[in-house]
Amino acid sequence: MDKTIEIPKLTILTEEQVYGNNKLNIFNVIDPRAAVSDTAILRGAFVSDYHTANDNSLSGRTGSYWLQNSLGSKYAYAEVVTKHGYTTYYSSNARSTGIRAALPYSQIKNFPHTLESSLIYDSIFGSYTSPERLEVITYGYYPGAAVDNVMQQTLEAAYNSKTLKKLEVGYTFDGRKCNDYNKDFSPEKQECFVFYDGKIYTRIKANFHPIYGNHILSNGEEYKDGDYVWVKIEPIVWLKHPLDDVMISEKEILAGVRFSELKWFLDNYLSKDILSLYELKKYINKNNYSDDEIKTINNFIYLNENGNPIKKKKIIVKAKRESN
Repeated sequence: MDKTIEIPKLTILTEEQVYGNNKLNIFNVIDPRAAVSDTAILRGAFVSDYHTANDNSLSGRTGSYWLQNSLGSKYAYAEVVTKHGYTTYYSSNARSTGIRAALPYSQIKNFPHTLESSLIYDSIFGSYTSPERLEVITYGYYPGAAVDNVMQQTLEAAYNSKTLKKLEVGYTFDGRKCNDYNKDFSPEKQECFVFYDGKIYTRIKANFHPIYGNHILSNGEEYKDGDYVWVKIEPIVWLKHPLDDVMISEKEILAGVRFSELKWFLDNYLSKDILSLYELKKYINKNNYSDDEIKTINNFIYLNENGNPIKKKKIIVKAKRESN
């Protein structure tokens, strides 16, 4: 019998989950602010001089991220959490607001991930004295932090000499400029490469909004719009309270997508992109399937806004019989 793996679909938080009377327990331990990843900054995210409570480094700087809008995406403004941790409304066509993804943990239990309990700095009480512990989860892979300047030069030289191995697996960004407010999503494939150290990197073109000027990333280097920056592919870190099922990405992992197209982007691109084909194959082979069963992954179907296929990849994997 043919079986299909249902890829968990990412979403974003609601105002009720962050601020409501029945908010997630995690927000009794940490405040709503989120740090901005280098990748999100490179794709147009606004980054402030404010920091999360537990990280005063460059990588701990905060920005704004989308919340689900109870009014619906057809309206001109959508709700966001600001750099200060408060809510306001931004234009739903803005591209400088980041994506802080959310996902029920119950949906990924059978997918490759790690989970550990950790004492989190308590931003409400300003110390590590809170008895609350949060669960720190890694699930999925995505471009994260920019490498240091020496590695930037090393990777760029290897890229120019064509000595880097290019992978079939990549990521999809919105290729529009940050100030293209009224233009529809334009898929832009982001290639990935393996260096001799066995790690995976990607070369991202900076897409900065003109009014924000240049940006300093977590490696301490300043970049201007149009610069190419080498970024590591890293496990995505998620946080969850033991009493909650919902887990949230520790950082804003991406920006540059308008709110009006956000759900479509999450369903058809980001939810799939964070799971590499290699990780999915490992997931298939660890299950109790017979030799004769063929497992087909047909979820890698990318659709445009009219529901028509853009691209389809079907991977057929024969599972191994588990020893008795």
